[in-house]
Amino acid sequence: MKKRILSSLLAFVLLLSALPMGVYAAETRYSVAASPDQTTDVGKTVSMSVSVSGGKYNAYDLALTYDTVRLTYVSGQAADKGASVTEKSGSIRVIGYGADKSASTKSASTKVVTLTFKTKAAGTAKVVISSAKIDTGTNAPTKNAPPAAISRSTTKFTIQPGYTVTLDEGLTSDSLSAAAGEDYTFRATDPLHYDYKPSAKISGKDVTVKDNGDGTYTIPGSEINGNITVKANRTPKTYKVTFKGEDLSGENSAPYNTPYHFKLNRKAGYSYVLRVTIGGKSYTGYKAENGGYVIPGAAITGDIVITAQKTKINSGGGSSSGGSGGGSSAKYVSVSFIGSGANDAVGRKTTRRGSDYTFRIDRKDDTDYDVSARVNGVTVKCTYDSKKNIYRISGSEVTGDITITITKGAPVEVNVYVTLDKQSMYLVTYSGSVEDGHVPMYDGQNMYWSEAYNAYAWLVISSADEKEVVRTARNSIIIGEGEAAASIDYSGNVDLSGRIDVDDVHLDHDMYNARYTLVSMVMHKFLNADVNRDQKVDVKDAVWIVNRILSGQQGA
Repeated sequence: MKKRILSSLLAFVLLLSALPMGVYAAETRYSVAASPDQTTDVGKTVSMSVSVSGGKYNAYDLALTYDTVRLTYVSGQAADKGASVTEKSGSIRVIGYGADKSASTKSASTKVVTLTFKTKAAGTAKVVISSAKIDTGTNAPTKNAPPAAISRSTTKFTIQPGYTVTLDEGLTSDSLSAAAGEDYTFRATDPLHYDYKPSAKISGKDVTVKDNGDGTYTIPGSEINGNITVKANRTPKTYKVTFKGEDLSGENSAPYNTPYHFKLNRKAGYSYVLRVTIGGKSYTGYKAENGGYVIPGAAITGDIVITAQKTKINSGGGSSSGGSGGGSSAKYVSVSFIGSGANDAVGRKTTRRGSDYTFRIDRKDDTDYDVSARVNGVTVKCTYDSKKNIYRISGSEVTGDITITITKGAPVEVNVYVTLDKQSMYLVTYSGSVEDGHVPMYDGQNMYWSEAYNAYAWLVISSADEKEVVRTARNSIIIGEGEAAASIDYSGNVDLSGRIDVDDVHLDHDMYNARYTLVSMVMHKFLNADVNRDQKVDVKDAVWIVNRILSGQQGA
């Protein structure tokens, strides 16, 4: 009996094996294939495609991966309107659905998507179809889309080394490699402050450099047949200097990034109010130096207008006839107020030689003031009585004309950056003038530079209100020697990894959901999180990064 049963089973198995598999397993109707391999150069733009065969279809879901070391994803273009092509961290997803897609026979194929990349390193780079699902709309209500066969899974790019590009200071590009026959484009790093006339050589010969009119320049691909050296040939932009009023002297032009010196040649019997504008905006960062004044080169970003408002001292307060205000025979000396807080000063415009001179400041909104005094260009002591709000220069120092510089305290702003449990993380910004080689420090630590805020930035956690945080910040910020701790990166590279991906989105999300504090997270990363530059971190920043990733802009 046992032998008969075994024999029957064996016969049944043999019968099954003789039948077509499609009787018992779902037939794989569709097939997908990657385009053929290619040979190219570093710096070239290349494309690969995926084709579908097997007849009419309504929906497809393709997943691919690519070599992120040697390729940069540029774009994906589906053949069908309404299809979605998204890229994230080396993975690409192509999803299409809707009306009947282009018909093809069992043997013919239809291109469903074309993917474009930029080559960035020599070697062999692969784009691989990792999965594919193809189906018709009639199956959608009752079935999941079945896997398609993958007849050719991989497109290989053999990438040959391109020509090296050496760029002069003041120039940059997305790549320092150029490909033969393909245009090479680079850009000026600071066209706002410099004029550029770049030139390029290949194998010692001059080649064409086209000015694109937007701060970028292009070398035609037809001329690229070797390594490239590019000179910036940049010169600082020069701005016009206009003097208004009497007794001013200096050059009539000022180049960017070169300190500009001018003098106010004070006359006896007159007081002066000095004002400076740069590019039409009031500027108070000039300093007294060597009997004159200097504007830091970095501040020279537009035409300069220097105004000296000259006022004759009343004879009743009087200067002696024919005497010099700074001379030893003058009975009275003049007093001038300059600086951003000059209009808040209350004091006489003349005083008796050898007598104490006092003045006060009409303080506005708890603003802090920095006050210094010079007599005949020499710094003298100026004491302050906080109870009476009176500043005093001793009569022993009053030996000539007095210049009092009043600078409004640190331009400090505070905004709620992240709301925490019973506390807030505040963004503190300092936008005051800072000399070269110096940096604002918060409690002795160098602050971060923000190009977006045009200010130095710091973060503090406090349960106090904004007014109190402002007062604390003003007392905590000093100017010391050094450089900014770092520059804030608004590209979306929140985690400082060098690449923008979903991890940056998640980190941003956790920050505005108060899952981190300044104890558990590096301040620089927190500052990087404000990618939309509105001085706070919220869901808008996470959305901004997602949109950048979906657009394929994942380089830091």
